[in-house]
Amino acid sequence: MKVQEFDQKFDDGEDITHLLDLSQVKRPLVGQAIVSINLPIWMIELIDREADRLGVTPQAIIQTSLASQFALHNPQSAKIMTTNLLTLEEMRQRYDGE
Repeated sequence: MKVQEFDQKFDDGEDITHLLDLSQVKRPLVGQAIVSINLPIWMIELIDREADRLGVTPQAIIQTSLASQFALHNPQSAKIMTTNLLTLEEMRQRYDGE
């Protein structure tokens, strides 16, 4: 298929996924690393309470809070982060094991 044909199909809104080789696709910046931090007990208790209130894990609260702060202070990074964040509903489903 010529590039012009491919572009036209895409521009017309046709499903082109069957034309792509997705076997080597990678999402940038999706990898994870383990980080160990020391927090005061009062902060851990607040995180745990908020996680219980929302029905998610404490880790989800910490990740979302950090991402919000980064987005607030660096709008350029907000676009990168939002592609990697789970919605609250996705977090609940994972936490509940659904």
